[in-house]
Amino acid sequence: MPRISGRGNLRAINIPLKKFKLKKVFSESNRSENRININFMLNKGSYATILLREILKPLDPVKAGF
Repeated sequence: MPRISGRGNLRAINIPLKKFKLKKVFSESNRSENRININFMLNKGSYATILLREILKPLDPVKAGF
């Protein structure tokens, strides 16, 4: 439907991270439970969910059921 379609755009393959900070945070109730706090900035049009998916994905995605 040409009259309602939008022009496509290209996205960068490599997304530069800016001001990336990784901090380990301990749980208040369970000191052995590790958590992290991540702060970063991305360029306009980049998606944080893609970065977080890469950080959180298991070492063997097939074995983990992905």
